[in-house]
Amino acid sequence: MDPTKEPDPAQLEELVRSAGVYFTVEPLRWAAESALYWAALGDLPKQRFPELDPDPYEPLLLLLERGGGFRIHSGFMELEYVSLPYRSVAERAEQPPMAIDEATLDALDAARGDR
Repeated sequence: MDPTKEPDPAQLEELVRSAGVYFTVEPLRWAAESALYWAALGDLPKQRFPELDPDPYEPLLLLLERGGGFRIHSGFMELEYVSLPYRSVAERAEQPPMAIDEATLDALDAARGDR
C-alpha cells in the first residue's frame, strides 16, 4: 500500500524482546512484523479497504497478548492444543467467524485450566 512506511524501530525491537520463544517461529515473526507494518500505515488501509475494520491483525494480537502462539507444520496451523488445516484465503473467508470476545476466551482458558 505504501512501501515508504515502516514501523517504529523501537516498537519492532520491543516486539522481538518481549515475544520470547514464540518469536523463533518464522510464520509468527512474519505475522507480528506485518501487524506493525499495518499499524504504521495509519488510516490508509481503512480508507482503501473499509471492510477490513476492525483491524485484521486484532485476533493475532489478542492471541499473543493472552500468551498464545502458533506454528505451521505439515499443512496445519497449530494453536497450542488445536490443529487446524491451513487453507487458502478464499476457503477461510467462507467459514463463519469464531467468537473471540473476552468472555468466550476466558471460558476456554478456564476449561483448559489457564485462568
